Amino acid sequence: MRLVSTKTRNADDKLFFRFLSISVINLLIDVSAAYGEEPPHVKQVLIDIAKDCPYTVDEPAPRVLFVELGEYSIDFRIYAWIDNYSDQWPARD
Repeated sequence: MRLVSTKTRNADDKLFFRFLSISVINLLIDVSAAYGEEPPHVKQVLIDIAKDCPYTVDEPAPRVLFVELGEYSIDFRIYAWIDNYSDQWPARD
């Protein structure tokens, strides 16, 4: 778990600090697919892989978004979440 601080001011212009605990860490993974592959199929396969990974959490659910049409590939980004920084590299593998 990590703490994030935010600053806010009220109507009397008093400064307040709030601390929020964040229990999940965003994991971004870029993936390229050949132009012959159907994008909806690629997205579904990547979501299934992210869901089956033992390091990712169930909520929020993983997402896959189209990023760009590369010179030789269709590029996607997996958005998955983990609850421990030490799981970042095993989850990418």
